[in-house]
Amino acid sequence: MTVKFKNTLAKGAFALLAIISANAANADLIIDNGEVNQTLLGTPAFSTSLLTPDGTLIQSPSAVVDNFTLTSTTNITKITFWTLESAGLGLFSDRISVAIFKNENNVMFSSPLWAAGGGLGQDAGESRPDPDSTGAPQIVKHELDVTGLELGAGDFLLHIGSAEGNGVTPPPPPMQGVPPIPQIPGPQGIPVAWLASSFTPGPGAQGNQFNMNGIGLAPSQGGELNLAFTIEGTVVEANAPATLALISLSLAGLLLRRKVS
Repeated sequence: MTVKFKNTLAKGAFALLAIISANAANADLIIDNGEVNQTLLGTPAFSTSLLTPDGTLIQSPSAVVDNFTLTSTTNITKITFWTLESAGLGLFSDRISVAIFKNENNVMFSSPLWAAGGGLGQDAGESRPDPDSTGAPQIVKHELDVTGLELGAGDFLLHIGSAEGNGVTPPPPPMQGVPPIPQIPGPQGIPVAWLASSFTPGPGAQGNQFNMNGIGLAPSQGGELNLAFTIEGTVVEANAPATLALISLSLAGLLLRRKVS
């Protein structure tokens, strides 16, 4: 009877270790804010960064964010989002800035927890398909692989916006006696059209845009806009006492198995 109990405990220990190892290794879909809602294609959120790559603040009302919540410490590995492109409509998303902020009162755009591409306003270098050569409107899926980003449990804001040079075609070679053609878009290029997954009208929703001074979010415009994005990652922190208890039980089972054999 004693031997049977020891063998059972040892087998349980191996199972617990296997579960712990599997949970630590597998990347999962952590946040699913929904894919593109076709009925909302005509009302995307036009977004830019509020900072140029050299750190200059731009007074703009179009730094768009959307909130998400993590319940455990998570290693973020991929961010996916969707934009609308059309050369004929002047919509481009070839250079994009991505950042994450803590969702708190008076959050400052100049102080993100993390920013892709080396800093706010810089191109994140995400992967995307080639643009439609006809210039017809198209939904573009962007995938940004992320390394070294670990976030604890809490509420956060994801920012997607244009980076310097978005939608700006390279200037033609200079011609003798002809002045250069000025670039019309501002220092952050043409705003990107971040597509939405849902919209719920009604008061009390959190706003989706930073104030023009880059401090805090502007009030909601009469409803809650959910933007289309997903976040993948690996949960790297479980409940500490429970984890220690499981490990202790596993080690005890291994010792018992060794004694029996």
